[in-house]
Amino acid sequence: MQPINVYYIGFKAIIVVEYTFAMPVMILIHSGTPNDSKLFDEILKKLKTRRIIRNSDILIFDKGYYNKGLLQL
Repeated sequence: MQPINVYYIGFKAIIVVEYTFAMPVMILIHSGTPNDSKLFDEILKKLKTRRIIRNSDILIFDKGYYNKGLLQL
């Protein structure tokens, strides 16, 4: 049996939802499958630049964003 060439074309969609009404406030789309922890800084920067988050807000991320270096912000 001949090996089959398989190509993976993917993307990652990051959706930021506000808590009260569960409405999306920002959507980021990345080509490929970048590691979540490497996108953390970019996500925070865009949230701050667009004035979506404030210093008193609480952010909840899934386990893929966990990195000990990111805990001290």
